Amino acid sequence: MPIDDIYEVVVEGTLHGSQCLNVYHFKGSNNFASLAGVIAAVVDCVRTTLLPALSVDYKLVAVRGKTIYPALSDEQITAGGAGDVGSITTDSDVSFAAALLSMKTGLGGRQNRGRKFLAGIPESGISKSELTIPELALIVTFATCLADKFISGLSSFPYFIGVLRRKMLTQGSSKLAAFQPYTSIVTSTVIATQRRRKKGIGS
Repeated sequence: MPIDDIYEVVVEGTLHGSQCLNVYHFKGSNNFASLAGVIAAVVDCVRTTLLPALSVDYKLVAVRGKTIYPALSDEQITAGGAGDVGSITTDSDVSFAAALLSMKTGLGGRQNRGRKFLAGIPESGISKSELTIPELALIVTFATCLADKFISGLSSFPYFIGVLRRKMLTQGSSKLAAFQPYTSIVTSTVIATQRRRKKGIGS
């Protein structure tokens, strides 16, 4: 029943020797949903709108996904190619600096929102610890791609993007019950940090 399937999709990149992971969760919104389809839609946003915002130091390794409800599936992988690198030729800032997407459901509480840290922001795209206006516009284009494809009411794609609320999972709820769709994706103007992406530490 694809309309209730829950998918986990991971965008994996590398920057300065560090692994950079972003994990997204989706719910099928009609019976045309499929694991292959949601992976292809994410790959499209990454290649057409995220890589143009990043330094050439960033390389896309793969986008991989699996169905996690109602049953766990085998993983499907779309590998990055030789050309899947950032488009901006200036050096990247440090690996633990990132653009920040704030993803909200319209409900209160930390468990009802999410954040995505986008590594590989070029030095030329940062001024006084904030994204420059041109760089902000590029990151907003990526956020808009995700919203146009996956936010309820905006998309013709058969998927909703959302948060998988861990507190509900630990209380015994199903992944379907724990999933809450996002209603908005907002780009922060201020550079964020993610310590575990510090060179030599990990993802």
